[in-house]
Amino acid sequence: MYLLELFEHSYVNKKLINADKLTQLYPNLSIDEIINKIKNKDPSPNDSYTNWLIKMVTNKSISINDINEPDYLTQYHIRKIKNKLLPEFNNILSFKTYQDMIDAVQNSTTPEKNLPNKGDYTLEYKDNNVKIYSPHDKSAACYLGQNTKWCTSATKSYNEFDDYIKKGPIYILIPTKPQYTGEKYQVQAESNQLKNELDDAIPNPYQFLTNRFPNVINVLFKLNNNFKNLPSLFNYDDIITKFKNIIIQKMNSLMQQNPNNKNIIVLNNMINSFIKNVLPNMKTNNPNTTNIKDTIHEEFTEFNLKVFHNNYPQFFNAADKIVLTCLEKL
Repeated sequence: MYLLELFEHSYVNKKLINADKLTQLYPNLSIDEIINKIKNKDPSPNDSYTNWLIKMVTNKSISINDINEPDYLTQYHIRKIKNKLLPEFNNILSFKTYQDMIDAVQNSTTPEKNLPNKGDYTLEYKDNNVKIYSPHDKSAACYLGQNTKWCTSATKSYNEFDDYIKKGPIYILIPTKPQYTGEKYQVQAESNQLKNELDDAIPNPYQFLTNRFPNVINVLFKLNNNFKNLPSLFNYDDIITKFKNIIIQKMNSLMQQNPNNKNIIVLNNMINSFIKNVLPNMKTNNPNTTNIKDTIHEEFTEFNLKVFHNNYPQFFNAADKIVLTCLEKL
């Protein structure tokens, strides 16, 4: 039996269904399959959001696969039945786009009772992916850390904010587009911690932050120089590659400015030999910025002494100065 006929006595309004447009959007699916997929995404027990979802999919406001991923529609439904939505948002049909519904869930729920005082905090950074806050007192830590298991945000047990803030600033990362309800992260350089809202440590912080919030690592470096001492926030190969690009650019510039200068040609040969023969084989057990810079300089000094010092002693200091100048740009 055609699926549309099955909905004759259900909540689904067949008049709202533009079968031609839906099958154009999803040519590999029949209209039966399309509607069934949408209906299965409806978290309400009586399919009360399906009409609206069909409209949203038809108007390309949301794709079928993205419905309730993350679970905003479920959160909307929960807030609605618990009467925690503002009155104007109680009718799902009032939302012209799927994003309007998400905004209502994120920003327009009625205030919870006994929310903590907002306290003193600073919005340090924001972009399309994340906002970074730094709480300056316990009240702010509790406010920003609502619904987390952080000891710095505890309200019913011993709160350790004062203990941690003595070590250094605390930063709370709140995604602008959470992948799931309540997604938050807390990071501190001095305690070498990056934890999610469940107080679980994030494995491989460099890879995680680079993928989830592409600009955040550089922002953290600017906010607190101590982050540069954490091996977990670095990728050794990336730093080596960055240094290589910087010094090649430096030498190319010198060669262009002095194309026939024999001294510059010798220096360029020295640097290129180091890049080709030493950099690819360098290793370090503690890959943070300071240690990598020291390691690169030590390796260059040793290489320079072994290979060039006897034949070109007058160039040793000049080459060393170029390397140090480039290392400072890391």
